[in-house]
Amino acid sequence: MPSYYGESWDHYVAEVFDKMKREDSVFPGDEWGTPAWWDICYKRLLERAGAPDWKQIVEIGPGSGKYTALLLERTQCDILAFDVSAEFMEVMETRLAESVASMRLRTFLMRCDRADEMLSKIEEKGLRGKVDAFVSIDAMVHVDLQYLAAYFVTAAICLRQGGKLVMTLADATSQKGREKLLQDIMLYFPNQGSMSLKFEFLSPDIVRSTLEALGFRIELLEHDSPNPETARDMFLIAEKIATDTDLEKLLR
Repeated sequence: MPSYYGESWDHYVAEVFDKMKREDSVFPGDEWGTPAWWDICYKRLLERAGAPDWKQIVEIGPGSGKYTALLLERTQCDILAFDVSAEFMEVMETRLAESVASMRLRTFLMRCDRADEMLSKIEEKGLRGKVDAFVSIDAMVHVDLQYLAAYFVTAAICLRQGGKLVMTLADATSQKGREKLLQDIMLYFPNQGSMSLKFEFLSPDIVRSTLEALGFRIELLEHDSPNPETARDMFLIAEKIATDTDLEKLLR
């Protein structure tokens, strides 16, 4: 069974995408951004964080796999991809069928019923302490900090020393982020407790303090745009510099 949250994304793929897609949107999720923007994100985040040298990546929330595809095309990495949506995962596996067949891309559908779900799968693959990067672009903007913390802790446990955490996160302190937070009040307030794709906003201070407490050093934490009028999200690159053997008890 998909997670309750996963069902909302399944619904998006099955029922909403056809109404939202542009003429050039082949796969669901491609309607958010353009190939030019995806390339900018790749260079500013993934390439800058060291992607050309990565061998093993964990990706969280790949959706239909547009950034997954760029990593597979531009590096020699293998990717273990986790998602909550069976519909999105099926699309990604079709889009990247050759990489699935060659085992460069392995996928795992999350039930979200255990905090150590991702950790257990990474251990099963023999990758604990060997992962070069945890990557999530355009997905964690929808994840509440309480749940995001489980991914932060899993990354702290499973990354190798010097491994990188690379994410985009919704920033309530940016102009566009603050505007979206306020403009979405009437849209989401009546739907408390129901399936929702709303943004989950953070601030740079929250991100920095949480990750530093888990043994990360912040390499990059900046707005997605240098223009204050168009900036909305945070671009994050953090390096694992310490290993806390007590972290596992937070998940198990």
